[in-house]
Amino acid sequence: MSLKTLFTLIVPGALTLVGAGLLLLYVPGSPVLTQAARGYPLVALAVAMLLAWRMHRSRLLLIAMLLLGLHAALHPTALGDDVAPRALAAVLLPLLAAALALSADRNLATRYVLLQAMLILLPAGAAIAVLTVAPADTARVLTLELVDPLYTDWMRLPQIPMIAAFLGLGTLTLIALLREKPADAGLGWATLAGVLAIAAPAGSTARGIWLLAAGLILIIALVESSYIMAFHDELTGLPARRALAQTLAALRPPYTVAIVDVDNFKSFNDRYGHDVGDQVLRMVATRLGAVTGGGRAYRSGGEEFTIVFPGRTKAEVLPHIEQVREAVAEEKFAVRRKPRPSKTEGERKRGSRTNEKRLGVTISVGLAGVDARNPTPDMVIKAADKAMYRAKQGGRNRVVA
Repeated sequence: MSLKTLFTLIVPGALTLVGAGLLLLYVPGSPVLTQAARGYPLVALAVAMLLAWRMHRSRLLLIAMLLLGLHAALHPTALGDDVAPRALAAVLLPLLAAALALSADRNLATRYVLLQAMLILLPAGAAIAVLTVAPADTARVLTLELVDPLYTDWMRLPQIPMIAAFLGLGTLTLIALLREKPADAGLGWATLAGVLAIAAPAGSTARGIWLLAAGLILIIALVESSYIMAFHDELTGLPARRALAQTLAALRPPYTVAIVDVDNFKSFNDRYGHDVGDQVLRMVATRLGAVTGGGRAYRSGGEEFTIVFPGRTKAEVLPHIEQVREAVAEEKFAVRRKPRPSKTEGERKRGSRTNEKRLGVTISVGLAGVDARNPTPDMVIKAADKAMYRAKQGGRNRVVA
């Protein structure tokens, strides 16, 4: 994981929570803060729901709805400071959020989203029903002390809810680190803010401020996710066409552009399948992303990539491009020649690799730099594209400047 990715996962949520904590620490009785705690959580969570709905982020929509329900439940006229309902809320929120995180975002018109909603509503409804039918027994279980309270009183929650919070938040953290997506990080930080709101005293400004922070975190996560979708290619991890357009618009001479195309990709994709084709594109993107000489690679679309070298001439860029071309040509990966054998065959041929084939791909590259004939980025791109087609016509697996 890169430092930039880690920054994106940690900093927005952490800064929002730290900011909320500092306000509560230094100006807890501020009229502005009190007013913000009353009405703004509802606004922030409603905006988060609207954005999640428009962006088809089903998980963030559902967690915003869950936090909105929590906001209503934490009102002094609702749960108040009754230990059992607060403890139940502290158990449900992180565990349900973790269950949501294990699923994926889907278009809101699909049945999958209904299943996600049921994943929240059924456990929550069942738990509330149990609390209603047997409040004393439920409270006894939720407030059970497993260790000396001296070690856990700082959280202002019973020990069972604390364990559930740590399990849920730990799962959310692990998922965010594995997937490296702002939406997963936002889900985790917003859940932490919700737990802090539950732990805050009844009727306090802190409850509203923590829920306001949760709404802001979800909004930031949605904006960040939208930005990544627009400017980064999900398959390869490279910046996408829109990021390339911004880079080209900001270029000043001298600069050189390389247009890269994977040779025979369509026939390769048709023969071995889209999964193998995606594997090829990721491999090529990895090699292009590691280009030296100050270049930055972008996925232009399909099997075509663009590398921009600000402040470099064609002569300076050529050895770096040749190095990348050779690295791609030398890379080999395994694909299956035929369907996976049956279990019986597999047992007879255990350890055999006879159904695998080692394959490689090559790239053709066209280079062009800004000059009197090509004074604008668009003209340089067209010149590099023409050079790339000359590389194709010349036998592929070569660089033409």
